[in-house]
Amino acid sequence: MSQEPLTPGDRHFGKFDRNLIYLLVTVAKQLEADMPTLLEGTRLNPTTYRILGSCAIYGAVSISDLGRIMLIDRAQISRTAAQLEQDGLVRFAEHPHNKRKKMVTLTDAGRAELDHAAPRVTERREGLEAMLGKERLADLLDALNTISDVLPR
Repeated sequence: MSQEPLTPGDRHFGKFDRNLIYLLVTVAKQLEADMPTLLEGTRLNPTTYRILGSCAIYGAVSISDLGRIMLIDRAQISRTAAQLEQDGLVRFAEHPHNKRKKMVTLTDAGRAELDHAAPRVTERREGLEAMLGKERLADLLDALNTISDVLPR
């Protein structure tokens, strides 16, 4: 008798069903794996989308701060931001108080590319939020922020 293979995320994946770390990692990977589909038709990948999104939220942001916000190595952020600059989606400026720091800001083309990608990403987020409902969403966000606050960065 043949059994259907189990896959991560299946409700009956055994002992992992209630393992918090396993579930958090699995959900994060599922969301990350889905991002290329949401970004189809744009010039963006998940990392470039997050960089542009961070610039949209924070305005001018340093490479170091982007690395801390996104939890990505500074060298990777630097390379990716340099490519975004070549593509005309961001521009670099000097930090007002530290000449060694580069500040990254969105260009109009970067804003347009982010705006082009945003509806599908927003639709996915809103769908997940609606599925959870307001109370469960608030509880989940509180719990995730509590966990984030105690983990090393």
